[in-house]
This record gives sequence, structure tokens and C-alpha cells, in this order.
Amino acid sequence: MFHWHGETWSLPPGASLIASSPACAHQVFAIGPHLGLQFHVEMTEPYIRKWCMGGRREIESSDSPAVQSVDAILAQMPTRLPALHAVANAVYATWIKGLKP
Repeated sequence: MFHWHGETWSLPPGASLIASSPACAHQVFAIGPHLGLQFHVEMTEPYIRKWCMGGRREIESSDSPAVQSVDAILAQMPTRLPALHAVANAVYATWIKGLKP
């Protein structure tokens, strides 16, 4: 997943925690038919490059072990984006099945 956050949230009442990570206790939750995500599945190379350039100071000033350098993010794009896009396609396909016409 592509993470870009310094804030987090608490689970809403009645929500089920689906995923967490050492850096973020609440990555994914479900409540009824709704899904809450604290990461980005929609990222593309142009988005990542734009975010890295616009957020360079935020990245460089972070003391979180979960925050990679801009150079590391950009270097990993070719190998990580195909897997991210596969996850995004699965998430979107599952979500679309639940939509009512």
C-alpha cells in the first residue's frame, strides 16, 4: 500500500478492524457495507512523483520509521506499483459488485 499520513483515527462504533500495521493501528475497517482505508490504492507514477515533490519537506522532517525518503519511494515505484494496481483492481471490483443498479 502507499501510505501518506501523519494522522490517524479511532475506529467508529460498530466497526470491525480488518488490517493494521506496526506504524498505524487502524489501516482498514469495515462498518456495514462501508470500508475505511488509511492508505492509497489509487496511486500512479505521476501522482507519486507530484506528491513527493510537493511533500518533500514533510517527508524529510518526519522522524517516523514508516516514512521512506523521496529517493527510496521513487526507486521502488517500478517494482511496487504493479502489485499496488493489482490490489486496487481487486478492491474496486469487489466494491462494484456490491453496488445496486
